[in-house]
Amino acid sequence: MVFAGTRAVMEEVLLRFLSNKNQSRTRAMSSVCSSLRIEVLPQDDDPFDEGKDLLPALLISTKKNLPGVTCLSLSLHGLSSSEIASLHRMLKEGPRWDAVRVLVSDLRPLTLSTFLRYSLRNVESMDVVPSMARHGVASIKEGCPDLRRLRVNFKNPLYDFHQHLRGGSWAKLNQFENMEQLVVQEKGPATAYPIGGISRPIDITTRLCTVADQLRDSRTLRQLSIEFHPRIMTWIMLPAQRLNPGQRHRTELDTFVMTGIMAMGARLPQVEEICLVERSAVFNGVNMIHRGVRDPDGEMAVTIEAPGHENTFPLNISH
Repeated sequence: MVFAGTRAVMEEVLLRFLSNKNQSRTRAMSSVCSSLRIEVLPQDDDPFDEGKDLLPALLISTKKNLPGVTCLSLSLHGLSSSEIASLHRMLKEGPRWDAVRVLVSDLRPLTLSTFLRYSLRNVESMDVVPSMARHGVASIKEGCPDLRRLRVNFKNPLYDFHQHLRGGSWAKLNQFENMEQLVVQEKGPATAYPIGGISRPIDITTRLCTVADQLRDSRTLRQLSIEFHPRIMTWIMLPAQRLNPGQRHRTELDTFVMTGIMAMGARLPQVEEICLVERSAVFNGVNMIHRGVRDPDGEMAVTIEAPGHENTFPLNISH
């Protein structure tokens, strides 16, 4: 079930839903609804001028009338600061949403932290839409310490994720004691010469080994996926033209990515699957997946595959 629109639209739609909640058709839909997306969109010159409590109260009441929801998606960028403050107060005073196990969050850190602390105590899987550079890990770690599956975004994962793990932040992605599945994806504007570019093929393996060394203490981690764009490989000029099958740069990239995955597997014996997801230098999407799976002998066997379903690992967390 989806409720999406500007503040004025959302007020009308949610009021209609709640006024019809006792009708047989609405009750039937509500009883079987397991997935809910709520998106309040921003709007220029928004004429919506109700009290600060109205829309937050409607949002809370709508979720209350959908008790079977296990997957919840939230984006509240259209709410004013006073409405956000009102929502925080209602979450602290209201009932917990214990049935929710999967959360897709496009929330600001404080709002996410409030949801996790007071309402969403049983979340096991989380997809964080904003870039971690401005979002941070603290709000997730504080509110959901038992998280098992997480997807996050960095502008340049092979560099920014690497820097995050080695940095001085007190909350890091390698500190979740129950994390089983971690998907690190790319999010942000493309730059021709990205910070943290890899200038030699052999440095791919070095970078991946450094990441693996920072994940050694993540004892429960079983699956790891890291996305990268060919533009970070600064030793390849014009990757859109030089990464066709059989070309030297294509062969070098594949060879050192596969070598890097095997080296990561040797450092992370607890991890069963490691994937490097390569975005396309030509179109907006995934080009291929370098997938390492641990064989019965404990070695990491690496294959190159076409991208699969976007809602499953390694492109997404498992729901």
